[in-house]
Amino acid sequence: MNNDSEYFHSGLFKHYSIMGEADKLFQTANECGYKVVMLGPPYLRLFENRYNIDNFHHIQIPPKGAIDYLDEYIEELLEEHTDKTLFLPSCGHILSTYILDRIKDTNIIGMDMGRSFDWDIREHQSTEPTMAKGDVWISPHHQNGIPTSGDISIPYKEYINNLRNG
Repeated sequence: MNNDSEYFHSGLFKHYSIMGEADKLFQTANECGYKVVMLGPPYLRLFENRYNIDNFHHIQIPPKGAIDYLDEYIEELLEEHTDKTLFLPSCGHILSTYILDRIKDTNIIGMDMGRSFDWDIREHQSTEPTMAKGDVWISPHHQNGIPTSGDISIPYKEYINNLRNG
């Protein structure tokens, strides 16, 4: 998409993670007095300490069957909501979309982070048993970067710098 407007997607969070910039997001949230609410698998509890989040709440979901409890998750989110809430779900597109649609008329800021910060968490907590396995973008096969034509890989940081610098 080539135009003059700003366009963001979950890849932005992946870039933050790879480039070691995710701390800035959470530092800003702390400075601005935001409560950070994450919804997703058990390992998301690690984010509180890894990113030094001052006001953190984790809504844990099971690996399977989370859709059966969507309304309960939304209730918990609304109970935890303050005048400044940053909601970062990692629960799959359909669940996340449904929840974000349900909170659209609130002042909760919601951004689906998916598994974007897994790179950074894995770097700092590689023995976590609840970390998802087999995700291509953080698998050992791709640790050296983005595969290109032939046998050449561009290291992730170089790839991101190329994107950022046009």
